[in-house]
Amino acid sequence: HYTIGKIFYSYLKCSISNDLPDYPVELKTCGCIFDRESIKNWFVTMKGTHCPARGCGKPATLEDINTSQIIIKMIKSIKSIGIQY
Repeated sequence: HYTIGKIFYSYLKCSISNDLPDYPVELKTCGCIFDRESIKNWFVTMKGTHCPARGCGKPATLEDINTSQIIIKMIKSIKSIGIQY
């Protein structure tokens, strides 16, 4: 069965590192969430032109990386209260 922590985790985890991001960002084109360094490295290394999240694939570039304060706050809350995921 799913706990609240597992549900949050599944929506907020980085599709590249497969963990909660240390510095979460989202792509403006699709809203997928990544760790800032992971997605920047992916775009540079893979010469990416799309979102690498499984099932997404929408067009995206380095310029589409956006810091979301609400996502940062949500992940800090999850980590600080120790929600199990």
